[in-house]
Amino acid sequence: MAKLSGQAERFDDMLFYMKAVVKQPQEMNMYEMDLFTMACKSVIEARRVAIRSVDSMESEVEPHAQQQVDQYKAAIQMELTEKITDILHILDKYYLSETATLGSKVFYYKMKGDYNRYLVELQVENEPYRRYVLATIRAYVRASKYASSGLPEAHPQRLSLALNYSVFYRYYLKPAIGLSIAKTEYKSGIDKLDDLPEDLYKDAVSHLRLLRDNIRMWEKITAEAEAEASESYVDASSDLRSPQNQDQLETIS
Repeated sequence: MAKLSGQAERFDDMLFYMKAVVKQPQEMNMYEMDLFTMACKSVIEARRVAIRSVDSMESEVEPHAQQQVDQYKAAIQMELTEKITDILHILDKYYLSETATLGSKVFYYKMKGDYNRYLVELQVENEPYRRYVLATIRAYVRASKYASSGLPEAHPQRLSLALNYSVFYRYYLKPAIGLSIAKTEYKSGIDKLDDLPEDLYKDAVSHLRLLRDNIRMWEKITAEAEAEASESYVDASSDLRSPQNQDQLETIS
């Protein structure tokens, strides 16, 4: 039923059916993990897109309607927060068994990091922001620890983790660290790509391309910002060297 619900694009139903699978005592296989991930991502992404749509149209709202728009946006944010919190509860209570494999542990902690990151995105201007940031870091660090201890450098799970972890640092903490994480994992993955089994190769290449694209984009943004800062410094220096300013400086001295 979960697969059928997904094909019908009824993702809330799909998540409902996948919750029953997660609650079963046996560990999910890779196919079930993919279905669970798809259900969660689709349910959350639909509401994230809705919030971005409202944001993009706010400039067109008449002043007398602004309060209604704000209330509507707040309602969507509340709904999204509830969905994310529910997913995190399911993960914490049912997902990770005592006999979980290394891959399951990476999957679990990466997913915890991802969904706490969505809460960070929602709470940028609110009090819980720091709490969600710390929860995101803890989850990604644990996932990285397990991934480094047993997954090959080019394994799709490890690259997917690096992709999301670097995005989190790039946009919410320290951009330079985000870029460093992406570059380190990209180089390691490229170097070991040919060692992967054939069934993992395609997914690995896809993640490597995304990492490469982010690296290029972030390096370009950094270079442009540095160039702009350099130009501003030159302009300021030129102002100080102007005849008028030189006279003032000599007067001060």
